[in-house]
Amino acid sequence: MLVVNGWKVGALRLGMNLSQEAWAAKAGISHGQIQRIESGKTKNVGIVTVGKLVEALGVTVEDI
Repeated sequence: MLVVNGWKVGALRLGMNLSQEAWAAKAGISHGQIQRIESGKTKNVGIVTVGKLVEALGVTVEDI
C-alpha cells in the first residue's frame, strides 16, 4: 500500500484535461475509486492500482 495525496492527483488529472470518468477508463479502475482517492476517503492505495493511475497520467509514483 502507498499513501496517495488525493488533492495532488486531482490537480495532475485536471492539468491533463481529463475527467474522473476518462481517467478511470484509461487506468482500468472504477470511477468510484477515483472519487474516493481524490476526496481523501481512500489514502492507502494498492501498488497495482497506483501503477495504473500513474501510467494513465504519464507520471511517476514520486509525482503523486
